Amino acid sequence: MRWATLFGLVVMPATFALTVRVESPNGAPRIVVNGQPVRARMFWGAPGAAPIPISNDWRHVQFEFLATDSATNGTMHFRFGKRPVEVELRDITLNEQPLADWIVWPPSMKDALERRDGILRVKLTKPGNDFHIYSRQNLSIVAGQRYRVSFHARATPGCPLQVAFYRPGPPFISFDRLGGPPDVFESQIKLAANAGANFVTFPIPLPWPKPGTPADWSSVDKL
Repeated sequence: MRWATLFGLVVMPATFALTVRVESPNGAPRIVVNGQPVRARMFWGAPGAAPIPISNDWRHVQFEFLATDSATNGTMHFRFGKRPVEVELRDITLNEQPLADWIVWPPSMKDALERRDGILRVKLTKPGNDFHIYSRQNLSIVAGQRYRVSFHARATPGCPLQVAFYRPGPPFISFDRLGGPPDVFESQIKLAANAGANFVTFPIPLPWPKPGTPADWSSVDKL
């Protein structure tokens, strides 16, 4: 059975427009670009903060990020890996403004966080599912503006520290990522292209509205 499915369309100036389809002239699907079969190699990846290695010596971490979106309820997240660990954090600032109000997720593990002498101490004996601490959701973030982050951290034993800024979404919806430390997503795309992978796929947030409520596609429109 012969079939042809529109696979994608890259919107570019008229002289560079590409028509991408999946065709099956002999029962086996293949990708066709502007009528010519191409190798079906695909790279899957997602932008995200690269983990910051932390040891038992204090490390001063500094980075800048360009906000990808705006928020009045922005929040900073710290995650600590999947193994038992003790982590200390201090002098956490955003554009030189201190962030001092921190919350534990899940709430049932609130005793894992201790505050003493200006230091946040996180002690994880059995890390829970997606355990993290996050700042009060009141940060004002403006799309396109650059932000400076600074903090000191140490851990016993060493651990990969994950840091990111988010805008909370409706219940059951993934948070919108606003920024974080530099990652390797763009360089990985270049490596994939050099290896002959001409298609790039990535996560797309989908709305999950309540019954009777219109779907909000704004997150998809911003990709």
